[in-house]
Amino acid sequence: MDNLEAWRTAAGKTLKAERAAAGLSVRQLAERLGWGTASIARYEKGERAISLDQLVEISEIFGMTPVSLMQKIEERLSRIRNSQTSNVIQMPDRFAIDDTVQAAFDAPKP
Repeated sequence: MDNLEAWRTAAGKTLKAERAAAGLSVRQLAERLGWGTASIARYEKGERAISLDQLVEISEIFGMTPVSLMQKIEERLSRIRNSQTSNVIQMPDRFAIDDTVQAAFDAPKP
């Protein structure tokens, strides 16, 4: 997952969690913002990036500052990144290479 995709995912999950915490349906949030329900769904799924202007609008509906909403997104982003690194297989620093393989590496290139 690249950085933009991770940010969209974190923003979408945060938007969904805050919407639910505010007791709003997708339709209700869409009506308050003047957006379509499909747009809200795409943001919540991380399919579209939320602009700064949109973030300000959303934070006002949730009764928080844009900074506090961004902090929540950053916290979720940190959890996403940590979960990605915990799924990575840790490899040893050194591998044993037998003499045949080492000889192939050391051989002059044609």
